[in-house]
Amino acid sequence: MKRGEANRTEPVIGNYVITKNDYILRAGISYFKPVKPDSNRILELSAGYGAFNVDNFVRPEDSNRPVGFTEAQAYNLFVQGAYTRRWEFIDLTFAARVSYTRYSDFRYYYGRGDQRFGYANAQGINFDSVIGLSYKWRGLRLNMQGGFSLPVGTFEASLIQYQHVNGGAPIVSDNGYRDRIVLAAVLGRISLQYNLNFGSQNRMP
Repeated sequence: MKRGEANRTEPVIGNYVITKNDYILRAGISYFKPVKPDSNRILELSAGYGAFNVDNFVRPEDSNRPVGFTEAQAYNLFVQGAYTRRWEFIDLTFAARVSYTRYSDFRYYYGRGDQRFGYANAQGINFDSVIGLSYKWRGLRLNMQGGFSLPVGTFEASLIQYQHVNGGAPIVSDNGYRDRIVLAAVLGRISLQYNLNFGSQNRMP
């Protein structure tokens, strides 16, 4: 979950304030199995569901520059397989995932005036490949992940225009224009965690 304001700078729009109210909810199940009994090689199969909400508003410090926002709600279904090799201090993981994402709402705006734009029925199927490396020392664990997400096929979505008049309910128009949606991304994450190990006498080396 990400909420609050942050000051940022970009060459095109200069200094600006971005207000975020984003969240991600995920749930899933996993099955772990050593390749051999007492093996340091682990296979994992998992499946799950995710819900996403994006609500960002950009306000430049220069009042002569246009404002912008992005609003989106989506859900995601995925299945994943992973292989992990463990050593005393290091875990190395290779993972592959197939996911389906569908947006129930996707609206954006950048400029001035009462017109807003968005997509209806935006969706996509992706293949993700990720490599993860974890370093363990006592109760600390440093996790690093990197990879890519590539689309499997292409999907089309209708481009929708929203016209707000005198602050009333928006007038929605579909001009029949359809756009190809490509949901591709570069994936990366770094995290640091600490295991408290309450009540445990055996601590991680």
